[in-house]
Order: sequence, then structure tokens, then C-alpha cells
Amino acid sequence: MRVPEDCPKQTWADSLPSSSDGVGSVLLGALGLSVSEEAGRAPNKRLNGAPAVVVEQGAAGYRLIGSDGTIGWAAVSGPFVAAGVSFEDPNVELFSVLFEPPSAAPENLQTTAVGADFARIIGASSRPMPEFMWQLGTGAWNHDPTSPWFRVESPKVGGWLPPSATRIVWQVVDAQRCNPFANLHGLARGSSLARAKRALAEWAPKPGTVLQAWQGAPRQVDSCTVDAAIFPTESASPALVQFDCGGSAVFAYTAAGDLAHFMLDDDRAAIVRYEFADVSGDAKPELLLEVGLSWSHDYMTRLFILPSNPTAKGLGSFPLSGLEEDTAGGWSLSATAREVNVSRTSGRKIAAIRLVDRGTANQATDTPLSEQPGFLALFSQHDSLRAAQRQALADPQAMVLPLSTTSPSFATGNVFASQRAACAALAAHRTTPAVRALGINRPCQGINHKN
Repeated sequence: MRVPEDCPKQTWADSLPSSSDGVGSVLLGALGLSVSEEAGRAPNKRLNGAPAVVVEQGAAGYRLIGSDGTIGWAAVSGPFVAAGVSFEDPNVELFSVLFEPPSAAPENLQTTAVGADFARIIGASSRPMPEFMWQLGTGAWNHDPTSPWFRVESPKVGGWLPPSATRIVWQVVDAQRCNPFANLHGLARGSSLARAKRALAEWAPKPGTVLQAWQGAPRQVDSCTVDAAIFPTESASPALVQFDCGGSAVFAYTAAGDLAHFMLDDDRAAIVRYEFADVSGDAKPELLLEVGLSWSHDYMTRLFILPSNPTAKGLGSFPLSGLEEDTAGGWSLSATAREVNVSRTSGRKIAAIRLVDRGTANQATDTPLSEQPGFLALFSQHDSLRAAQRQALADPQAMVLPLSTTSPSFATGNVFASQRAACAALAAHRTTPAVRALGINRPCQGINHKN
């Protein structure tokens, strides 16, 4: 990818605040940081993208928004750099108050043009909020397609800035000034890609290119805009870029150094999670991509396997969650990262599946992985998603599994290749009699448990 040789200092650089910590600054190196949704509580999730914007400061530390959109509190000491929001159009409007569609706009709502090319960040909404009607009702379990709104202040006006108009910028050291990907690491969405979008645009398919849509007819691609990107190494080129091409999501990714594209012919698509793993055993990690797909009547998540070998068929695709089908799914990597463990809950039933390499992924008729039976072991039971997330965050062998899609009940556990392996894992965990009595764990009754 070409990086412009002439990279003059950005006009907004002189507007950056003199202070490089506190609210409105950016925390570098935040990928993987454990955070809590509630100030002062034990962490229940991790930031899956860096850097992170500081939007609130309190006794418990800082409330952060990662470049992937994850929000949480953490007690951190830096490194922080000065940051803000830049505007290509000074007529971008700020809202005086927050409100969610389809609620009618409050009588005291005022909109005012920002009137500047830069604004300071002085806060953010307490939670992600929809900006558009299509985002309503599309969240499923812990998959939320909405983003927080930032509260900003320019020299002329202050107010709430919608996510679609947010362009986060931050101070970059002189040695990285010509690098459009400076400090980006992990998953970064639109608001964090202000400096990178021009370079990422080179990954888009050329106008007029015809792509075969997944479960759809071939379509010609015209103009595309950047939605998100995944950076495996900090400040280096991405492994995958997501585009919005006329309402269809197009993903560009590298396979053995070659650029490949695939298209999802859906109303909306958003990356939920990703992992790199050598599931085929060829020492070339595949990219595992969980994507949330939404239509006017449904929301679902699927797991896509992007092959490392460009001569492979292209994709393995496996369903996880779906509102219309009333299913909720999760996945994890096996201890050797050669298998993908999947759980799917429907009603009060949980199915366990292992995605295993066929050994023939280079043949044009094969997808990289096949579905094999799995065996579940549940380690803990919880009444809230946050409590289950906290437990799973502290246990590398566990993932979060909904016990029911009809009531809020969750567990931590995992899928194994045999009943013996599942029982051995259960025995190695401190569990309660109630958890051991769960129907899924009954085949393991009589084993000695860890005290």
C-alpha cells in the first residue's frame, strides 16, 4: 500500500489541547485492556481495538471507548496523548440534547453547525445509542450495533455529535507522521479511521467489478466507503478492511500476500469479533470473523473462516445467533487453536459443535472446516450477562453461553472433543452443587471436583 511521501502537518494539529491526559485525550496501547461497564467493579470485557478515547474521569479511573466501540472503566496511567475531533465540513450539526429514534425530537432540541475544523471531546453518552431507525431492535445478547455519541466543544459552539460524523484524531510522533495507520491496533471502526481512510480506500474493489455475493446473485460494485479495519500489528497495514459499497458490505483481506474480496448482500453488517488461528495446521493463520447481519425483519450473527491460502474455495460460514430463529450462539478456540468450539442455544436447549479442519481445504469443492459433534461442560451459572462475562474473563478455558433464549440465564463453560475431556475440565473447576446438577453436567456425576 502506498503511503504519500508528502505528508504535511494536518491543519487540526495546531488545535490539539496542550494537556495530554484526562477527558478528551487518547490512551495508546489499549488493545486487550480489561474494563468494566460499571465504575469500581471487576472487569467483564476487554477492549478489542486501540487506541481508546478518555470520555470520563472518576475515583475508579477513566471511562474509555476503544477504537472498536467497546466502552468500559479502567484504572490506567497512560500513555496518553492529546486528541479531539476533526471536521472536513464546518456545517456538521451538533445536537443540544440526546434522544433516540423513533421518539419525537424534544421541544428544546436545537441543532447548530460546528463552525470549525476541530473540536475538543468533553464527554460521551453513558451507553451506545442508535442514530438511525435501522439500528432499533438489531442488538442480540451482547452484540450491539450502536455506538456512543460524543459531547464536543468547538471555539464557537458545543453539543452532541452523532457517530456517523465523528472523526477522532490524536497527536502522532513525528516519526509516524507519514504513517496513516499510526497507533491503530486490533479492530478500528469509522470514527477512529480519520487518518487512515484515504490509504484504506486502495483496498476497495475497482468500480465496475462484479463480485459474487454470499448466498446472493453477483453484483457490480461502484463507489465504496470505509467502515472498519483489523490491524494485527500496531501501526502496520491491516489484514482486513470492511467497505460499504452501495448498501452491501464488502470485505477486502490478504491471503498469502494476495488481496481477495467477498461481499455480503445484506442491509447492514458489522464485525462483532475476530481471531487469528492456524486451524488448518499449515503455519499460516486463518482469520475467523464473527459478523452481525441485519435486515428489516431479522438480526443474525455468522462465523466466517477466511482461508490463508488464496487457492482455497474462499469461505467457511457457520450460523451462530438469530432473532427470527430464536437462537443465541458463542464460540471459542480449542487449547491447540486447531478447532473452533461453537455453542447454540435455542429455547432451553444447547447444541455443542466442533468445527474441524477437513484436511482438504485447498480443493475447490470444500470449505475449510466441517461440523463435528461436541461435548459441553458448564463451570458456573449466572443471572446476568455481566456476571457471566466477569467469570469468563478470569477463566481462559471458558466462554459465555446463554442457558435460555426465553429468560436471562447464563453460564460459563466450553465445548470439548469427548465426554471424558468435558468431565476432566469440569473436575478441574471449582463448581457448586447446583451447577454440577445441571442436565448438561449429569454425565459427569461421581467425578472428584476441585475444592
